[in-house]
Amino acid sequence: MSDADSVHAACADFTTTHWSVVVAAGDSSTPTARPALEQLCRAYWYPLYAFVRRLGHSPADAQDLT
Repeated sequence: MSDADSVHAACADFTTTHWSVVVAAGDSSTPTARPALEQLCRAYWYPLYAFVRRLGHSPADAQDLT
């Protein structure tokens, strides 16, 4: 498997992005910003961690990088 195939396979695990949540998380002046950021972190933490692990980083380093 090539590096490009590995990256593509890793990206396949990401959920569909809800851009309204991204926009809400970026607007810290609203009360919805914090819950939106928490939602993004819950949705994307593990896929990002798994991607970093697939790149060869140790579990501890992958946690730090994520």
